[in-house]
Amino acid sequence: MIDWHNRTLIAGAAAVLIAGFGIGFFLSGGGFLLYAFATELYPSAGRATGFGFLVGASRLGAVAGPLLAGILLTADRNAGDVMLSLVPLIAIALIAALFLSGGRHVGQAIAQ
Repeated sequence: MIDWHNRTLIAGAAAVLIAGFGIGFFLSGGGFLLYAFATELYPSAGRATGFGFLVGASRLGAVAGPLLAGILLTADRNAGDVMLSLVPLIAIALIAALFLSGGRHVGQAIAQ
């Protein structure tokens, strides 16, 4: 007799591990890409200051994100509500990145 319940649990655990690996890979990759973009975005004279601000802002987000999620989850919200609360923050980050880049693209030479 085949125990379908245990097979389902094993398949579910494998799916969670694969998804977790993928999410971690792309989140880390996105952070490294952001660091590479920062070196192109800031002119040489202010690159260290700009890069330091970028790292500090990312650390602030790393602290504030779980706090916001915890507050929402303890206020009887579900995981979908937590994810939807990120949409305005992502939109603000996108607008700020487009505004601060001044229309420059990665790979374009920036005046020193």
